[in-house]
Amino acid sequence: MEKIKKIINKHYDMFVFFVITIIITGTALNCKTDMCDELWNFQNIYKMYNGYKIYIDANVITTPLFHFIGLVLFKVLGANFLIFKIYNSIVNILLFWAIYKILKLLKIPLKLSSFLTIFIFILEITSVRAMANYNTLALMFCLYGVIIIINKDKLTFNRFTILQSIFIFLIFITKQNIGAFYYIGFLIWNCIFVDKKEKNKIFFTILLYIIIYSLLFIWILYVKGLLFGFIDYAILGIKEFAIKNNSFKYLDILKMLIIVLMNTTFIIFLNKHNKIQKRNIINQILFFSYPLLISAYPIFNWTHINLALIFQYIMLAYVIYVIFDEFNISEKLINKLNVAFIFSLLVLSIINIIIYFIKIDYNYEYSNLYFGSILDEKTKQDISEITEFITKSNKKVIVLDSDAPLYMMPLKMNNGFMDEPLLGNLGKNGEDGLIIKIKELKNTIILIRNNIKVWQESVKANEYIKNNFEYIGDIKDYLIYETKN
Repeated sequence: MEKIKKIINKHYDMFVFFVITIIITGTALNCKTDMCDELWNFQNIYKMYNGYKIYIDANVITTPLFHFIGLVLFKVLGANFLIFKIYNSIVNILLFWAIYKILKLLKIPLKLSSFLTIFIFILEITSVRAMANYNTLALMFCLYGVIIIINKDKLTFNRFTILQSIFIFLIFITKQNIGAFYYIGFLIWNCIFVDKKEKNKIFFTILLYIIIYSLLFIWILYVKGLLFGFIDYAILGIKEFAIKNNSFKYLDILKMLIIVLMNTTFIIFLNKHNKIQKRNIINQILFFSYPLLISAYPIFNWTHINLALIFQYIMLAYVIYVIFDEFNISEKLINKLNVAFIFSLLVLSIINIIIYFIKIDYNYEYSNLYFGSILDEKTKQDISEITEFITKSNKKVIVLDSDAPLYMMPLKMNNGFMDEPLLGNLGKNGEDGLIIKIKELKNTIILIRNNIKVWQESVKANEYIKNNFEYIGDIKDYLIYETKN
C-alpha cells in the first residue's frame, strides 16, 4: 500500500488525469439518448458525414468548429452514438483537467486542488450529461485561454499574443456569443492588469491576428459556398432565437444569483483584508467570469446556467481553500475527504461503464448510427414503424417535429430546416419562412403531433397544416396530413 501511495504522490498529476478520465467517461457513457440537443447536434454532423452541407442542408446556428471536429471523428472512427459519447468525454476530460491546472496555478495544494476539481465536477454533472455540444467545447477553450493569461509573464510577447489570439478565435468559431463574452473579459483584463506601455501593443497585435484568422474563415466559407447560409442561420436568424426562445426557471436563476453574490462578497472581503495569497490570479478570473454569465441567455435552465457558472465555480473553490486555510483545517482531514471522494466516484464510474456496455443494443452493428445509443423500447419501435412507413410511401414524407432526426437519419434523408423545425433555427425568415416552405409543398405527406413536444417548435406551422392539409390518419404519436394538390 505504501508503494502505491509513493507512486501516486510521485506522479500525482497523471493520477488526477486518470481519475478525471474515468469519472467523466462513466458519467458521459451511461446516459439515455436524449431527444433534445444531443439528437439535433448528432443529426447535423451526421448530415455532413453523408455529404450534405452545413448551413445549407443542416440548419446550424453557431460557428462550425464543433461540427467539423465531430465530422473528423465520424470519418476516422465511425459515425455512431458511441463515438459521439466519446467526443463528449474527451471535451469534458480536457475541461476538468484545465480546471485542475487553474487551481494549481492559484497555489492551492495538490490534494486540495484535486478535491476541489471533483467538487466542481459534482456541481457541473448536469453539463456533462448534456452530451457533446458546442457550449462545453467553447468553455473548454476559454479555460485554456485563461491559463495562457495567468502564465503571461512566463511567455515571450510573440508567443503570448499568438497563443491568446488562437484561443480567442477557437472560442469564437465554436460558439460566437461565448467568443464575444470571452473577448470582453480579455479587454477588461488588458485594461486593468497589463502595464500601460504594453497594453496597446497587446490589444492591437491580438486584434490584428483575429482579423487575419476571421478573414481566412470567411474566405473558406465563401469558397465552399457556405457564407450566405452561415449569415442566414448563425447571424440573421439569431434575433428570432433570442426573442422567441426566452425561458426562465426562476429557481435556477435564484441559485445562480446566490452563487455570484456570495463569490463577489467573499472576493471583495478577501481583497480588502489581504487574505488572498494569489490575489492577482483570482482577480483575473473574476473579470472573465462575469461576461460569460450572459452566455446562459436566453434559455435560463440549469444546464445553460451551470455552464455559464464555470468560472464562478473556480472562484468558489478558491474561497473554500481560503476558508480551509484560515481555520487551519488539517491536511489529514482534507486527504481523507479527497480519498473518499475519488474512491467513491471511481467505483461509481466503473459500475456505470459496465452497465452502459450491458445496456446498449448489440442488434445495432457498429456501422449503424444507433450503435452505442441508449434508446427505450418505445423509441426503437417508433423508429422501425415510421421509417417503414416513409420508405413504403409513394410520396415525399416530412416529419415536422423535434424528433424528426430519429427517422430521417437511418434513411439518410434531408429536408433542410424541416428536420429541426425549432424557432431561432430557421434563418432570417424564421417561423414565417417555415410556413412559406410548407405552402410550396406538393405531393407530400407531413407527420405532426397533435400537441407539440418541445416548446421551441412552431405552433403556428402546425395549425397551418391542420387547417390547409388533408388529414388521412395516424401513425404512432403522429397525425398524418397530405397536400391537397
